[in-house]
Amino acid sequence: MTISRAGGRTSLGIFDRLPVDLFRPLASENRERMWELLVRLHDVFFGPDATLPPEDGFPHRTVTLEIERHLLSTPKWAEEAEAGAEATPQARANQYLDRLIESGWLRQERIGVRNFIVMPPVVQKVLELLQQFAEEGAPLVGGKVQVIYNNLLAIEGDPETQAHALPETAKQARSLVASLAGIGVRVREVMERLATEETAGKFVAAFFRDYISELYIRDYHNMRTNNHPLRHRHDIVRIAYRFRDEAALRRTMMDAYTRLYGSRLDSDPEALFERDISRLLKFQDVQQYLDRVDDSVNRATRQALSYLRYKLRSHDRIEVVISNTISLLTSPDRAPDAEVPTPFAPGLLFSEERLRPPARTVEDIRPPVMRRQGLSPEQRARAELWRAMTRARQVTRMQVRQYAKRCLPAGSRVRSDDLPVTEVSDLVIFMAFSRAAFLTQRLSPSALRHVPLMMTFQGLAFRAEPGEVTETPYIRVPRFYVERKGEL
Repeated sequence: MTISRAGGRTSLGIFDRLPVDLFRPLASENRERMWELLVRLHDVFFGPDATLPPEDGFPHRTVTLEIERHLLSTPKWAEEAEAGAEATPQARANQYLDRLIESGWLRQERIGVRNFIVMPPVVQKVLELLQQFAEEGAPLVGGKVQVIYNNLLAIEGDPETQAHALPETAKQARSLVASLAGIGVRVREVMERLATEETAGKFVAAFFRDYISELYIRDYHNMRTNNHPLRHRHDIVRIAYRFRDEAALRRTMMDAYTRLYGSRLDSDPEALFERDISRLLKFQDVQQYLDRVDDSVNRATRQALSYLRYKLRSHDRIEVVISNTISLLTSPDRAPDAEVPTPFAPGLLFSEERLRPPARTVEDIRPPVMRRQGLSPEQRARAELWRAMTRARQVTRMQVRQYAKRCLPAGSRVRSDDLPVTEVSDLVIFMAFSRAAFLTQRLSPSALRHVPLMMTFQGLAFRAEPGEVTETPYIRVPRFYVERKGEL
């Protein structure tokens, strides 16, 4: 909607500033994924926390690579007709980038033979506002009040140079009062949503998650203390009245507003000044807002406590059982002699038979005496045999040292064909030597230092013989050489 002004000028509305199809990607089936993609591109390339962008924008391929990484990390995208199920990530990334360009979120500029991607400043501002709205949690009232108070003190102390900060300060005051005014409605909405929870456990979890963590004013418990910044609200009102009523200060403020807004034909500096002063004077009604917040919080807390007491004292689903019993008793199709199950036990509700029986003393059960059972000679022999088999298949530092002293003289170099294999432990060490020669051929010396197997072969050097083979009665491996450099 546009409003005509004097001089043939019209004020711009939101749809005059933004592209027509801007919100089309956020209305598709993949709207949540598209929002995540927009936030990621904003954070990586175009946001205030990103690195300084190039003057001409980002190359087309750089942006599509980032979209590909996002598509691979978030696979829960709904299949769409224009993006086939068999499309590659690169093709899908180009399609989604073209969609963002067509809708106006991004703009493609061609410089020479290359395409560059930029985000228009107006669209970037809208995205920042939407992101701020999505991430906004419980307000911190004290910090906002302190900032407003400090700004007004600075303006009051030096109005000639600080007057231009008054519009932004008034905007912050308006936002703060609006957040206090909306607390009551938010409390009612949350309590209505909590009332739909079926069990007490879910109610408690949702109460602390949605009500305490996300709805309360973050510094609510300190708001009534003497050192809370909200105590400055009377000074804020006093300064606002000074700006409006004292002739010298008002003239200084009007000069600043004329410099800020006088060039705009569709704005009245005096009306804008009065509007900002009225926003600051809203602090006169802060006490009423706080009382209303207290009432909403107390009412919601009482409602939650009543619900929890009821759930803890009543049986689960008792309302459903009673309703079914009443429906059955009043049913016209029920036979007169038909039995009707009820949620209550038969007989009197209070009688001697229903008293709790006396507690019975139960003697402690003594644990049986544990007797240690010895191994038979056969079991002991099998256990020793198993341990011997396990030791024979291990490659330890001691076994390598014994084998090297027996088969590798100091300073000698022996070929794999000449290494003796007489028992299982020899075969295991022979296979470990072959593995060490293979690793020596494939890995660098720095990488070999981190291989646990090579730590066992300190004092030995290995070299593989490509193309040659050593064949033993037990194994066939590539030929290698092992050299003993000195004492092990």
